[in-house]
Amino acid sequence: MPDLDDLDLLIRSAVATYGDRGPDDDLARRILNHFAAEAAPARRWLPWAIALPIAAGLVALAVLSSSKPSRPGFGKTDQASNSHAPLRAIAGAAPSTAPPSARIQRSKAQLQNRQPRLAEKAARTAPLPKLDVFPTPRPLTSEEKAFAIFAAEAPEPERRSLIEAQRRVDAPLTIAVIQIQPLEPPEPGGN
Repeated sequence: MPDLDDLDLLIRSAVATYGDRGPDDDLARRILNHFAAEAAPARRWLPWAIALPIAAGLVALAVLSSSKPSRPGFGKTDQASNSHAPLRAIAGAAPSTAPPSARIQRSKAQLQNRQPRLAEKAARTAPLPKLDVFPTPRPLTSEEKAFAIFAAEAPEPERRSLIEAQRRVDAPLTIAVIQIQPLEPPEPGGN
């Protein structure tokens, strides 16, 4: 091997130390331990952050389902049906003393009478407006008018040149190969 100068020795010693871990071997472990210590408090409240909204939603669902009004005619108690007794007395009607099964049958009959009325109402609705021509024609723009005049009045060679120009526009692009000549180095001693 030829004689090594100081620069070669310095490079070889630097390359030799690249594989050596050195005294900072546990730096990565210390950094990870630090992040784990900071993340631990956040992990303690995470289950509560999920459980509390779910519990609040369940409580709200229970409250809303218990306060839901009953459907008229179904599941009424006698006390609820007698709450309108003063109104019936004013109107001259006797309070309902029919058994619950008769009231249910009467409600079903009212529901069945209502269904044909809904069908009649749906049949009576007017049909949606319909265009004779779709899409609706629009007047020509100034560019379209100029092109129509050109197509009607231009001589045949000009129309052919327009068609040829359109074909050239639609043709695929071609890019010429670029050739760069190498630069000549300057003459020694020149500027």
